[in-house]
Amino acid sequence: MTHPDDLVTVVIPAHDVADYLDDCLESVVAQTHEHLEVILVDDGSTDATGSLCDAWAAREPRIRVIHQENHGPGHARNVGIALATGTLVTFLDSDDWWDRTFVATLVRAIHDHPGAGTAMCSFERVPGSAYDAGATTTTVLTPQEAVSAFAGRHHSLYVIPCAKLFRREILSPDIFPVGIVAEDAYVTHRLLMAAPVVLVPEPLYLYRQRPNSIMSRPFTVAQQLDEIGGSEQQVRDFTQAGLLRAAGWSADQAFRKRARLIAALRSTGQAGTAEQYAALALQSRSTKGLPRRASFRALSALAGVSPRLAVATFSTFTSWAATQPRPVPGSRKRIALTFDDGPAAATPDLVRYLVKQSAGATFFLRGDRSESEPDTVRLLHGTAGMEIGTHSHTHPDLHRVDAGGIRDELRRSAAAIESITGTRPVLFRPPMGHRSRMIDAIAGELGHPVILWSVNSMDFKAPGAAAAQVLANAHDGDIVLLHDTSTATLATTTTIVPALHRRGFELVTVSALLGDLSPGRVYRGATTPRVRFRRWRHLQRLRVARRVSRPRR
Repeated sequence: MTHPDDLVTVVIPAHDVADYLDDCLESVVAQTHEHLEVILVDDGSTDATGSLCDAWAAREPRIRVIHQENHGPGHARNVGIALATGTLVTFLDSDDWWDRTFVATLVRAIHDHPGAGTAMCSFERVPGSAYDAGATTTTVLTPQEAVSAFAGRHHSLYVIPCAKLFRREILSPDIFPVGIVAEDAYVTHRLLMAAPVVLVPEPLYLYRQRPNSIMSRPFTVAQQLDEIGGSEQQVRDFTQAGLLRAAGWSADQAFRKRARLIAALRSTGQAGTAEQYAALALQSRSTKGLPRRASFRALSALAGVSPRLAVATFSTFTSWAATQPRPVPGSRKRIALTFDDGPAAATPDLVRYLVKQSAGATFFLRGDRSESEPDTVRLLHGTAGMEIGTHSHTHPDLHRVDAGGIRDELRRSAAAIESITGTRPVLFRPPMGHRSRMIDAIAGELGHPVILWSVNSMDFKAPGAAAAQVLANAHDGDIVLLHDTSTATLATTTTIVPALHRRGFELVTVSALLGDLSPGRVYRGATTPRVRFRRWRHLQRLRVARRVSRPRR
């Protein structure tokens, strides 16, 4: 029974989402649970979002539109809660959408368990795959169990207010902080602590991964401080509730975020480093005694004595750890194909072939070539399953360029691509894979994760052997380097794609493979530790081959 008499309030903040709003609202009005009120908050949009909201309200009586100046999603959600008349409330981001059974399934789940305050489901990244919620059947979690999942490997699922249905009585009209980017981190854990949680493992929420969303914008000190504040709020709340293991986990996250902020401030020459060192020392002393991971317990103790040494130690470790493969929860066997140096003459045929084979890919484009081939860039941008990253503007060796020149290369390339597609590229691959701490820091300053590779096809040196090179060395979680400027790329791709499919691999974009990415961090792939030896052996073979091929003097 789906309880059709229960009125469900759907709160949708909307800001500059004219390209996505129709998909979102079509999924809402198509819900099998029809007793809905939709509060659509136009949060100071500067594009056609406001007029689209009004058009939808004119033809759908369940939609009510609120126009306001831009205050952020937290304020918009508070407005929706204050106006809600439903007994149940859910939140939907305006660039995402639902499976048509989303509301009915969660209404049934929460009614089947009268003591629950929240029902939640998994989500599916688009492009990408479904998140593994860690359960195969509907499960009831105590508040302590829900917090344990929040403070662990399933944090990404539990921290978001979306993909959840709440009883209205556990929501207050001012529950979300205003003017904060990472408002989820201040709120969702409190809702999970309020009453038992029903987990439905099916991915009924469709999460659009787009490069110009709030979480993909360039790094700012204010954003990082908001995230630190959220972790510190969790420490206080969990400690007060006696959930000390979760408090220790959040303390580890607060340390990690502040240490990264300090490293970013130092590398970019911004002010405020001394204040953050002092805050780190205070933070470390205030969380003394909480159960912590051994590494963070040691770093925190060190920070109480010498915060500078603690940050230096942390930076050294994370620089190494960031280059190591990492598993993504909820993933099947996947590989990311990437193509550098384009767009080129062969790129359109390559895209059409990949689409036909249901294969995703990421293209790292040069800015100057994008300006010369705008139609190809538009084709990539408009094709589902294709992802665009930047590969600098003119493809220089960034080791030979000063800091100002590096910034100029990245900014010009991003601007060239954005002028064609309307979307700023997020991923960055340095030319020839040449990187340094300065290059990484500047990429982070501009909002770019640094994407390298784990399997080099060597198609630029030996095109005829590239397919064999990939098939001999590619494993689950690898990022494969190819070049769409190579004359043999299409032939190589038509060989490796069906072969990898036969081996059970899903071919996805880099973002789908790696999940949430941090600006300035370096990524080489996403695999389990057992694959690392194979990868190390592959890299050693490449190094030997390079030495052998060098001419003797």
